[in-house]
Amino acid sequence: MTMITLDRCQKCKKWFSGDELNDEQICEACQKKEDMKKNAERYTGDDIKLSILHYIERSGATSLHTLAKKYKSKVTENETQETLDDLEEEGKLVKRESKNKKGKYVYEIIKEG
Repeated sequence: MTMITLDRCQKCKKWFSGDELNDEQICEACQKKEDMKKNAERYTGDDIKLSILHYIERSGATSLHTLAKKYKSKVTENETQETLDDLEEEGKLVKRESKNKKGKYVYEIIKEG
């Protein structure tokens, strides 16, 4: 009978076999969460442009109405439209017609590569 040694993940405290943990004794799921947090940190702050970019990156294609509703405490719908136009001019977003609602437009992040 072979003995299996189990180690605990330093983050979630679940038990794993030794080969399922990385060098820092963190499981794959916790490592992914940590990486996502690091990626999200680049969009912190009160800058509305960065907030909108972060929201669109997490949610995918998003309409002006949804963004204006989400950030109504910070900016008006017109300011949201201006911000989206600025981001589109900077080449960070692309505006396209919605697949579900014809005549409506959504914004999505331009994929690099």
